[in-house]
Amino acid sequence: MAKSSKTFVVSASIINAENGLGDEPGGIALVIDDDLVANIRHLGEIVKQNGLYRVETFDSHPTWLDGSPEGHDRLETIPESECRVECVTLNVGDDRFWYEGFIKHTDLIIKSDEILIADLSKDPSTTEKNAHGEEERSGTPTP
Repeated sequence: MAKSSKTFVVSASIINAENGLGDEPGGIALVIDDDLVANIRHLGEIVKQNGLYRVETFDSHPTWLDGSPEGHDRLETIPESECRVECVTLNVGDDRFWYEGFIKHTDLIIKSDEILIADLSKDPSTTEKNAHGEEERSGTPTP
């Protein structure tokens, strides 16, 4: 059986500094296949069953992008970031996941926007409301 996959593109930002380097990645492109979906859902269940905030594991799946995906209708129009990100982790909560990493040769942490686990089975362009009534995008679709 062939594995299916879809690509999510979400924004990313520096979380531990007022000003970044100026050339840090502005987003991620994440190709999610059936195995990664199953792993994310499994980790989400572990979080729920054990009353945890999140589980974190090293994972190099995302491609860090140069600039925000906002306003781009095709993934190919966003160049890959020349700024290197290391120690990349997949973080999974009970209903969402995100990626974090360090900008190489700095102590700056970059974090992707969160993606709802429920949206893994939906079209990546859907929008949901979080507990605060704010819109949360699961990702930007790519043709």
